[in-house]
Amino acid sequence: MRCPSKHNTLLIPELTIQGVEVDHCKECGGIWLDKGELFYFVKNPKLALKKFLYALENKQPSKRISPRSLRPMVEIEYPDGPKIDYCEESGGIWLEKNELEEIVVTDQNLDFTFDKYKVARKNSLPKKLSLPYYFFRSFLAILGMYMPLMIILFSLMFFTEFNEITLLSIISAYALIIFAFSGRIMDLMLRKFFAMRFINEQSLPKHISEFLQNICKKHNLNVPQIGIIEDNAPQIFCYGATSKYTRLIITRGALETLTERELIALIAHEIGHISNKDVILMTAAQIIPLSFFYFYRIFWYKTYKTKRVSVILSIFPALIFYILYYVTQFPILWYSRIREFYADKFAGENIENPADLASALVKVAYGIAAKDTRSDDYPVNIEAAGAMGIFDKNRAINLAINSYPNQYMEDINKDLLKKAMRWDLWNPWAKFYEFFSTHPLVARRIINLIAQSQNRGKEPFLEFTEQKPESYLDEFFTDATILYLPKITALMLAGISIFLYLSPNELTNFSHMTLATLITALGVSMLLKDCFHFKGALFPITQVSSLLKKVKVSKIRPVPCTLQGKIIGQGIPGFLASKDYIFEDESGIILLDSKEPIRFWEKLFSILDKDNFHNKEVIIEGWYYRDSLASIVIASVTYDGRTIYSNKKIWNYLISGATLFIGLGYFTNIMLGILY
Repeated sequence: MRCPSKHNTLLIPELTIQGVEVDHCKECGGIWLDKGELFYFVKNPKLALKKFLYALENKQPSKRISPRSLRPMVEIEYPDGPKIDYCEESGGIWLEKNELEEIVVTDQNLDFTFDKYKVARKNSLPKKLSLPYYFFRSFLAILGMYMPLMIILFSLMFFTEFNEITLLSIISAYALIIFAFSGRIMDLMLRKFFAMRFINEQSLPKHISEFLQNICKKHNLNVPQIGIIEDNAPQIFCYGATSKYTRLIITRGALETLTERELIALIAHEIGHISNKDVILMTAAQIIPLSFFYFYRIFWYKTYKTKRVSVILSIFPALIFYILYYVTQFPILWYSRIREFYADKFAGENIENPADLASALVKVAYGIAAKDTRSDDYPVNIEAAGAMGIFDKNRAINLAINSYPNQYMEDINKDLLKKAMRWDLWNPWAKFYEFFSTHPLVARRIINLIAQSQNRGKEPFLEFTEQKPESYLDEFFTDATILYLPKITALMLAGISIFLYLSPNELTNFSHMTLATLITALGVSMLLKDCFHFKGALFPITQVSSLLKKVKVSKIRPVPCTLQGKIIGQGIPGFLASKDYIFEDESGIILLDSKEPIRFWEKLFSILDKDNFHNKEVIIEGWYYRDSLASIVIASVTYDGRTIYSNKKIWNYLISGATLFIGLGYFTNIMLGILY
């Protein structure tokens, strides 16, 4: 965009200390604020809105041209301040340097300060992609999972009558059975629940078939059997117990949505998994947590048949096995993320340009797919696939969003993408969520593919040279404290309650005081979380693209907003009780989360109203959150002249208040008993 005052000068995006990106002219010092961004810099949004609406009543023509609409703006007089330029079409505001300084001085409600950082590095080039030795990482991951099992085996041999041959035979036989039949079990489940059908590779488009045969021949691999799932979400994955028994599954959405080069890049990525023996290693790795889980279930079942005196002896081994089951998930997740980087590297070395894979990843993971023709005749319940380990639940929702084309975008908006990538690369919450994910952050994969393209002398998918302006750790620790304090308090309350229940001694006044204090603390922490979670009495009008630029946003730190656009589909296509919707405005698409305090209400609400919302122009008021994906938690929806309100905020405050009331009442009753 060009400066409205200095027409030959480009506006440069810069971040403020509020974490909002604005467009700044280095030459004249003016700034451009997109629709609704003014309200992120004020202490009292209601007062600012009142002043702004008053200023709009007296509009005068302006000579300046809007950098967004490229049309003349209007001039409005800010109360007790200067005259500023306003774009009626885009809702943006242009402030000259002297106008900004005057508003900050005259209006104590406004706080505007740039963050101190450079927008981009000069002469920056990503370093050559360097990955640790693959076999070494695989060995460490599997060793980390098998070591606890070996310790338990030796402990059982030492303290029980089982000998080592019996125990090892049981585990080995179990592992071999699972390993031998895992591929066929997967075949059966995909055919039964996802209508998957096998085809000959010659049935694929000619260029795809030829590439598949050539890359398998180059790396001495058998051509995997091809399976097709008639689902409009673009996805490709592979599985199998041995290198000779491998399956490559392609959805209809991948064939119809992705370009030829993008589809080849994703196939090369999956062949990389086969070449690196990922399928075999992951199958072997999954056996250990699964074994721990079955041992946990066996011991937990015994607790129902034991008397109260010996229940601790039954619960203790069950809890130990469950902890081991939970802990051994993390080496698998870590290994799963590592293998994705190696598969990306393999694909980048075997396709014309790694940028093709980066483009495909964006379409699959970010939901910014190019406009194309797709079939909606084969709805599939994607949520059910999560239990089989094919789709990550959050990833499935992204795929669902991707199955609806954005009619305003003919191609990927790379500027919007780079702004969306900032959260993945800069916000500490992104690394936190990645720790629990089977796949690395897409932004990190794109950065690696950019480096690979440049090292091969190819044009990269995009240039991301921005520096991280700050650590964002202060917001992260504040958010984490507020988010997890109620959970920690509840766990302490549950643990002490169980201990006191199992204790043979009667409860003392000190025990009652401890419980009352914890219940009161739980109520206070829940109220604090609700106040932080639903902050903001005003919902400024904004756009999806403006929200995606925000870095200082998380699961608990929201951005209040109002969006105007259309609901174009459900969060999970084909799933009748899908509680979420996909919203689209002229700048992008985002998930709408219709959360209710009780899960059943969410399903019931969705079933009754899903047809009313579809393809309707709506006004959404809510809170923009960001965890593993971006979403708007709905406060109200206005359509066809009627407004529907969510009950979540009210019920959250009622539950928190009731918890606090019970704790204070319990505490007061104990004190009265002691005194009288």
